[in-house]
Amino acid sequence: MQPSLKDFLIYRQADTDTIQQAARYYLAERTEDLSPEEMRQRLIQAIGDAKKVDSVLRTFEDDPILAENACLALLSAAWDEAGEVQRIRSAVDSAKTKLPVIEAAIIALVGMYAMYLITTGGVKKSEMTVARNPDGSFIETVTTEYFGPSGPLSTVTSLFHIGKDQSKK
Repeated sequence: MQPSLKDFLIYRQADTDTIQQAARYYLAERTEDLSPEEMRQRLIQAIGDAKKVDSVLRTFEDDPILAENACLALLSAAWDEAGEVQRIRSAVDSAKTKLPVIEAAIIALVGMYAMYLITTGGVKKSEMTVARNPDGSFIETVTTEYFGPSGPLSTVTSLFHIGKDQSKK
């Protein structure tokens, strides 16, 4: 049986630096090594407001607990995805063996980008239903439920207005 992420992090004695560094490594691998500026640009495109992005990034920089929780949210959401456990294990193990030389600004960006990925790509449950309309045509409805953080991180994820329900005719 696979241990939980919590049990794995306890076993590896992952401190804040390890978690932040591991999230950075994991995110780099998952996004094909996007640079911090490329992540920022994608966030600006998703939100449509550079000032909002920069404001939230400052919030992450000023609140290391929020940044760490965003990193944990990313790792937690990914832990349940098929094939991602080994990538997370490798990222944590790599982070444990290297000196943490990481800027608060980079961690802030990693945390915010993690929330973006969770909000827009961390599918928890997806259901498709087909029904017949009174005129005889069919309607297909797809309902998708995403993993999402609660508490302070929910403010960040609310910035990404991505439709979670889609209907097709």
